[in-house]
Amino acid sequence: MGGLMGSNQDLCYWREILENKVWDSLHSTEKISSILKLSYDHLPSHMKQCFAFCAVFPQDCDIERETLVQLWIANDFIPTDGSMKNIENKGRSIFNELHRRSFFQNIKEEETYEFSKITCQMHDLMHDLATEIVGKKCFTILESNYFGSPQKEVRHLLVGYGTIFRGINNILKQFPNIHTCLVDDVENKKSNKNDFYLLKSCSLRALNMREYPTKEIGYMKHIRYLNFSRLSVKALPEIISTLYNLQTLKLNYCEFLEELPSEMRYLINLRHLFLNGTSLKHMPIGLGQLNYLQTLTKYVLNPSKGGSIRELNQLNLLSGYISLSGLESIRNRDDAQSVNLAKKTNLCSLKLKWDETSNEGGPGNSKPILEALMPHDKLKYLHIDGYRGFGFPKWIMEVQIIGNLKGLKLDGCINCVELPPLWLLPLLEDLHIEKMGNLISFVGSMCKNVEGKKYLIIFPALKNLTIRILPNLERWHEEGSESVAFPELKTLAIDDCPKLKSIPTQVPLLTSLELNNCTEIKLRQISYLPMLSKLSIVLNDMPLRKPDAFRPPKNLEDLEIKGYENVYPLEEESEQLISCQPKSVLRKLFIIKSYCFLSCGPSKVVALEFWKYFAAVEYLEIDQCDNLVFWPEEELRSLKCLKTLFICNCRNLTGALTEQQQASSLEYYLTPPLPLPHLEQFLFHGCLELVQVPFVCSKSLKGLSVNNCPKLNIGEMLTHAITDPTELKHLIITPSTHWSVWPNNMKHLPSLDSLEIGWYLGIELVPPGLHLPSLTELNISRCPGESFPPGLHLPSLVDLSIYECSGIKSFPPGLRNRLPSLQRLYIKKCPALERRCRSGGDYYDLVSSIPDLEIGNYRHKGKSLLKNLPCIRAS
Repeated sequence: MGGLMGSNQDLCYWREILENKVWDSLHSTEKISSILKLSYDHLPSHMKQCFAFCAVFPQDCDIERETLVQLWIANDFIPTDGSMKNIENKGRSIFNELHRRSFFQNIKEEETYEFSKITCQMHDLMHDLATEIVGKKCFTILESNYFGSPQKEVRHLLVGYGTIFRGINNILKQFPNIHTCLVDDVENKKSNKNDFYLLKSCSLRALNMREYPTKEIGYMKHIRYLNFSRLSVKALPEIISTLYNLQTLKLNYCEFLEELPSEMRYLINLRHLFLNGTSLKHMPIGLGQLNYLQTLTKYVLNPSKGGSIRELNQLNLLSGYISLSGLESIRNRDDAQSVNLAKKTNLCSLKLKWDETSNEGGPGNSKPILEALMPHDKLKYLHIDGYRGFGFPKWIMEVQIIGNLKGLKLDGCINCVELPPLWLLPLLEDLHIEKMGNLISFVGSMCKNVEGKKYLIIFPALKNLTIRILPNLERWHEEGSESVAFPELKTLAIDDCPKLKSIPTQVPLLTSLELNNCTEIKLRQISYLPMLSKLSIVLNDMPLRKPDAFRPPKNLEDLEIKGYENVYPLEEESEQLISCQPKSVLRKLFIIKSYCFLSCGPSKVVALEFWKYFAAVEYLEIDQCDNLVFWPEEELRSLKCLKTLFICNCRNLTGALTEQQQASSLEYYLTPPLPLPHLEQFLFHGCLELVQVPFVCSKSLKGLSVNNCPKLNIGEMLTHAITDPTELKHLIITPSTHWSVWPNNMKHLPSLDSLEIGWYLGIELVPPGLHLPSLTELNISRCPGESFPPGLHLPSLVDLSIYECSGIKSFPPGLRNRLPSLQRLYIKKCPALERRCRSGGDYYDLVSSIPDLEIGNYRHKGKSLLKNLPCIRAS
């Protein structure tokens, strides 16, 4: 109501609102709806149409602004004065006004190198209002088993994937008069011409569908909006070039798409062509004739196939993001200058790519080409990939040209020895430097002032910094400067920089640090980063390092360390410093090939010193520690807060506490239990020699997973190692050759929610009459049994998977009666069972209505649509 009143300051208008009869029902239950309807009634007629159209979207879903505006334009909801020139801006103004008046809410903005998008949501009451206003004209189908009579009133349709509809023709049979058809179909289904005969008489304006288009698509002469994103197709039919009214064509993430229709120059009304994530080899000739084109996300140069860079000369309406690739094929500066990027002032993001493997366009030619491709000075994101010139051109070195950049990527500039003066960019937030083999100093000699005095170099706004594969980078600054400061830096990733000797010293806000194969950087420096909460330090098969000292920074919550063998705890400088240290906040710990943290490493005493920092750890993963043979009992006893223990790929772990105890498993299980009172998840994967697990004293255990531990006696483990199995919610056992009897203490599992049994475990091990009242998910794979145990009662089951169980031919009565209530059924490589579940089989009527159904090669998938609609994403 405030938006309504604020839109008009006229006193008479306010008096008219005051005297409206809606206020007479102030105390009625329909008060809010009446007031919202009053706000709607005072909208201009075109805004009413735009708002009512939004009823086609499900409640609570994110609606992407640009897609919505394109659909409005396709349906002629936005009035024009005879010119389409600024119609997108008019649509954005309508969107903003509806938001200002609270018809839209929860506005979110997201900006990256490849896209910029704004999304909104509708309040439930606003959605109800739109649905009431539009009546039967908008229709949304989210149920997978929708059946209904033909509805001629519907004009705008949204269909969730996994519905009964198979192809556009079936939809047109049900809804013959639709103008908008938005279908999210996960199946790439080949169509035949008979599927499209109704297109001859249809009035479709907007179509979103993941279905192979055939030449019959040319019948859609009224179509303005086509979204075929994520199709697995190499080429589109040429007939698309005859859709002369087409305004928007989306082909994003058609990863196999190699060519576009050759006659696309005849699409004279085309305004938006989205090609992100495609594999195009060349462009069709004549795109420069598309005078209304505003979006062209990719342009690939290939002179042998036609399509000159000069095609872009007159396309000055281009906006958003564009990638220009194949630049090595440009022969002279004049051709590059004809692109006229400086006049394309609506572009926000630009990628310039040279093919690193091509023999064309050598270093001497690259620099003048890049010089001629100078963009305008308002560009936000720039990505230069594969540039071979010796040094950067003048415009990249000038803050006046690149001063508005928020993001910059320099990848594969192999002949450049210095970076531009990036520390002078006031808005730069994201910086990515990769494959610059000649770079020695991050900040080069140009940072020195005239007098040669030292001064502080500051990246004032930089938040994210990634440097990768810089084999000769040694330092952050030359000797002529004092240091380099990153006052706003939050994330830093350094990968394969073997000569770099340190991390930046002035990073007060750094919260995330990744170091991969940086052998010269001392861990001691990391220990004093005050705000660091996430740390990953990895050495992959690197030479043995010199001894180093480390302790987790005081605010560290997540630590991954891999490949370190010669590290000892950092000694505090004084007793006073030790007393001032806060309690550890480390919650997640990943130890991978790092024996220095385990008592099986070089020094047991030194290793155990680290664990005083790990007292608060809740998640522990020990991976690929082949020196680990016995249980790390002393380490585990210090983890009083541990909730998840995951030990994987420790190929020599047997599990015994000592060599003497290996002889008697009974003696082993009678040893004092591990006091892990809060342990909830217990996981062992890929431990090929594992024969025993410790007796865990925990009444909180909810999940147990044993995978590929062939020597472990599962039955004995379940009998002796678990205090109270009645609290188990998740159980996964695959595979084992040592499980002959279902343990007595596991016959009553009232809380079990998911069960997975597989890899040659006999299904007959499950005892007859096993009652699992809470089980919702059952996964059986590679089991040699021929039938389910009798009397199996699973009243809560909603998800059933059976894989490679050729012996199973039928369902027991209790499970068979449960089939129609399932939400998901997956059966594969079970020939007998598949035959009975397919059309014509005696189980078909029981399974045909299951929303998510996969029987052999047949797939019929349906699930919640709210977060998976490409029609309302920036697809």
